[in-house]
Amino acid sequence: MGYTLQNWADGDLNAVREVLSESVRRLAQAGTEFFFCPDNSAHIALELEGPNLPLPGINIADVVAREALSQGITKIGRELVLQCQGRSIHVHLRQRG
Repeated sequence: MGYTLQNWADGDLNAVREVLSESVRRLAQAGTEFFFCPDNSAHIALELEGPNLPLPGINIADVVAREALSQGITKIGRELVLQCQGRSIHVHLRQRG
């Protein structure tokens, strides 16, 4: 993610997607069967329109949502603030229903 901090700051999610897509391509070349995204915000970039990723992925946000629902929790608050070069960057997340 360090390579993408300036892209996040600039709101350039397509550039973030490209960096993350390269990581997925490397995993596929190494023989991996799937990848998981442990970052609670990177999935925003991975879900953008673009070339198909070479591996199926598991999104940690989906895992958390399923667990919350299994516990009867129906409203989850989420805020993303990245720290980049000593300043806070607020990223507006789209709502998924």
